[in-house]
Amino acid sequence: MELIFSALWITPFLVAVLITLGSVVAVIGACNDFRVGVWVTAAAFTADTVSMSGPVLNLGLTLYAADLPMVLLALAAAIRWAGAADVPRRHLAWFLFALAFLSSFALGLLRHGSAAGVQARPDFYALAAASYALSFPVGRPQLRSMLVALAWTACVITVLSVYRWVVYLTPIAGLLPPGGVYNIDGPMRVVNSNQALLLAQVALLGVFFFGSGLAPVLARLAAPVLLMATLALQHRSVWLAGLVGVCTSLLVARGSRTPWWQQVLLVGVAAAAVAAPLVFSKTLSGQVQSSATRAVQGEGTVTARFDNWEISIARWVGGGPVAVAIGSPPGGDTTRVYYTENGQKVVVNFGTHNNYVHMLTSQGLLGLALWCWVTATGLLGLWRLRRAQAEFADSASMLLVLMCSQLAYYVAYDVDYLQAFILGTAVAWVFQRQREPVGRAPVAVEEPAGAHRGAPGVAGAQA
Repeated sequence: MELIFSALWITPFLVAVLITLGSVVAVIGACNDFRVGVWVTAAAFTADTVSMSGPVLNLGLTLYAADLPMVLLALAAAIRWAGAADVPRRHLAWFLFALAFLSSFALGLLRHGSAAGVQARPDFYALAAASYALSFPVGRPQLRSMLVALAWTACVITVLSVYRWVVYLTPIAGLLPPGGVYNIDGPMRVVNSNQALLLAQVALLGVFFFGSGLAPVLARLAAPVLLMATLALQHRSVWLAGLVGVCTSLLVARGSRTPWWQQVLLVGVAAAAVAAPLVFSKTLSGQVQSSATRAVQGEGTVTARFDNWEISIARWVGGGPVAVAIGSPPGGDTTRVYYTENGQKVVVNFGTHNNYVHMLTSQGLLGLALWCWVTATGLLGLWRLRRAQAEFADSASMLLVLMCSQLAYYVAYDVDYLQAFILGTAVAWVFQRQREPVGRAPVAVEEPAGAHRGAPGVAGAQA
């Protein structure tokens, strides 16, 4: 019995030691290998999905699934930015953007205490993820490792969504979450919009880059299922982002190794696979049709979001010249009040539901301008490289599709750390190409365009 009590007493200390050692190993690994950071981010995103973005531990400080992984990535990013010789480019705009955020965060902590940490958590996640990706020379192996991780994560989220639909529709009361639904916005929305966006993005890669050696085999095989899941989840903003991704894919089709006519044919096959469940399921068909109709007519959350953006911008302008220039420190009262056309008073205490409005209000014109500078650098660089160098066309086209879909998504939602990682990877890929001598690809970063064509799993990411 004494032995049991001793084991119970020492267990918390052993766990603390193991977590500390594991964190040190993870930071060292992330500093030396891009793939470690990729899978740390993917694991955090998956754990966030499983926990429904809720708290997972309370030690006097409420902890979320992504807290420790993003802190580790932030440490690795800081170490690499400070001393790594292979950083492709330390972009001044991103450095100033990070400095502005950290300064505002420090001021928020002084003024509002822990409330600043609660409000700034998503922005810190995004800053850590993007800064980490920006610190690496990104070539074909690194890009493929990210795409493989995205594909596996999307498939895990799809399996989890199917499980939750079965639990809800059966119903199995003992397995339902408190309240009986996974999301108060709709019973079919069993995962959040940022997770549904990943399903749409991976499906687009599988459909439009079917013939590319970069597109993971898993994405190609799972594309119809991912598209069906995206539709069934009924996040209308994700539908819009997916449509933007489709248009972007068709626009860059000429630069891809998959002919445009084959892409259109694949879209038709995928559309047929998506339409089949709607034909045979009147319930699902009715829900999707009703959701689409409300969006077109401006009903439901659409009008509410416009009102939210309007009052948020008005409050930002009313904060004075300093708030307009650099935003307000996190942690303050963000409650907004507006009145509908019917005179009904509406109190809003959640986010702005628009990343561009959110940046204006939290980081001002300066922060938004710096972020736009970095984003524009990535978009223009990808477009030019896609047209100028045929061997980079697939890579540039895929990153363009991912970036354009996320920029459309940001019209209705705030920043997300997985999308920030994609942004950082895309810009780092551009910087690495600009750093290389013209007409010469470095062996350590780039591999021949045909290598590992169609190879599944992480093995295809090896240099």
